[in-house]
Amino acid sequence: MVAALVIAGCAGMAEYPIGVPSSSAPKFYASMEAVAASRGMQISRHPTSLNIQTKQGDWLQYMQRNGTIVLVVIAETEGLSEPQIEQRKGQLKQLSDELMGEAQKTATQAAAFD
Repeated sequence: MVAALVIAGCAGMAEYPIGVPSSSAPKFYASMEAVAASRGMQISRHPTSLNIQTKQGDWLQYMQRNGTIVLVVIAETEGLSEPQIEQRKGQLKQLSDELMGEAQKTATQAAAFD
């Protein structure tokens, strides 16, 4: 299903480096999954990626590539103009930044119990 979204949503796709090494993927994915679940988002976890679907139907995909994790956003573009699509992709990047901030705080707090 995700592959179909990628093909159909090319105009709404953008990729961003996030600076997280692939070696941190297990802890990163677990923290991101917890934050996304707390916000009622749908989660699909795979060995080398974590896919989060927003309530609006957009996707945030955290994929391992060349030793790092990258964010691929796939915006729902139906009925949107080109400027609106660009704005939506920016909003999804901002949402990802918020989720990552929450996940980092959660992971830091959880490490206190290690």
